[in-house]
Amino acid sequence: MSTSPLRRPLVIGVLCALAAAGLGYAAFSRYRMPESEPGRAAVAPRTGVPAADQQLLFRTTALGPSYGHLVLTPLTGAGGPARDVGLTCDRVHFAGGHGICLSADRGAVTTCSAALFDKGFAVRHTLALRGVPSRARVAPDGRRGAVSVFVKAESYEGGATLTRTSIIDMAAGGTIAELEQFAVSRDGMPFRPADFGFRGVTFGRDGNRFYATLRARGATYLVQGDVDARTARVIADDVDCPSLSPDETRIAFLRRVPDDRPVSRLHVLTLATGAVTPLAEMRSVDDQVEWLDDRRILYGLPHGSGSSAIWAVASDGTGGPVMLRADAYSPAVVR
Repeated sequence: MSTSPLRRPLVIGVLCALAAAGLGYAAFSRYRMPESEPGRAAVAPRTGVPAADQQLLFRTTALGPSYGHLVLTPLTGAGGPARDVGLTCDRVHFAGGHGICLSADRGAVTTCSAALFDKGFAVRHTLALRGVPSRARVAPDGRRGAVSVFVKAESYEGGATLTRTSIIDMAAGGTIAELEQFAVSRDGMPFRPADFGFRGVTFGRDGNRFYATLRARGATYLVQGDVDARTARVIADDVDCPSLSPDETRIAFLRRVPDDRPVSRLHVLTLATGAVTPLAEMRSVDDQVEWLDDRRILYGLPHGSGSSAIWAVASDGTGGPVMLRADAYSPAVVR
């Protein structure tokens, strides 16, 4: 049944509240971690020091007054002390001196928003979101960003359109375009099924070329696009939540694998050859990963009630996952 215009804000408010709870990972308590595990450290009060290179920005999920706050710590000691930067988010990304903080304002009617902040963590613009926050990404040069939201409450197993993605001018604070309005092609032919939505954008260094997941006809596709030209083309199948490597040669992504229940495993696609490498993380991941460097990727996994941890794994399929930071989620490397 369709949602009337009068009911839509209430529906979005309810969805925002549910999403905020989901981002806390309370439903995944089977991934528990002992209190003695490494990588668990206190969060210091805000100091006002701006972001510098070779630091890790993330959302703390330590239960207590700092829950949901953004904190910053040096990469060389990512398991050690961190400092609060004064923002509270459900998901964050940062690059090129600009950041996006997605959050839900819980009130009589919960609303969702994207705060655009600078390298000193001062909020310069706030954008209302017409849906539940899902993914955020900033281009390496900081010029543009992308925000994906859920616009319907159906599960991903359904065939309906579930997401919308906006490209944002990070300095001006306005929406440049909606990806769903772009001209999309597949095998040289126009491609626009009825159930058509994007999520999980990742940008090239120029801030114009991008890759994203397109969900259509119950399947996921990888597209390569051009923001200025308002075009995109399908280049691979079965790719979700892509993340382009710093050297721009590979894309880390999620792919469903056969199991007793839906499981999304980490893989890496080599763009030049199309070769796909499964990574050594065997647990199901629901995150748009961050590249730590050209050899390792970072991602969040739940552990305990309402908490999570950031893990690292090699991008060539070797080794095994290593916990980088407990009580943490949504990593962004400040390069």
